[in-house]
Amino acid sequence: MANPTDRAWSEGHKAGANGKADTASPYKKGMAHQAWMQGWEAGAKLRDARNG
Repeated sequence: MANPTDRAWSEGHKAGANGKADTASPYKKGMAHQAWMQGWEAGAKLRDARNG
């Protein structure tokens, strides 16, 4: 079973890659929120790199 922070990171990465706002996190605080934000940043960078 995946670690909850791994799942949060994956969800954030998907959201960032799809252009959702960084405020779309379902996690409002704690480790899951931090992981979601880190994933979102990575996804947003990936999206920006694709769009050049």
